[in-house]
Amino acid sequence: AVAEAMAQVDLGLLVVPAELRAVAGARRVASAAGMALRDLRVVVARGPAPGGLDVEEVAGLLGLPLAGE
Repeated sequence: AVAEAMAQVDLGLLVVPAELRAVAGARRVASAAGMALRDLRVVVARGPAPGGLDVEEVAGLLGLPLAGE
């Protein structure tokens, strides 16, 4: 049922904190969601954590187009 619902979506946005561990988890989600979604993009959430990744780095590591931050 979830895959059928996702197949009806025009655009999927994956919101990911700009942290390495979050990107690692998001890669697994993007891999699974990418099979059902025609257009999956990333939105990078910046938080108070020091040493966060750059928004372009997050998009590049995920292999997804950047939709915003």
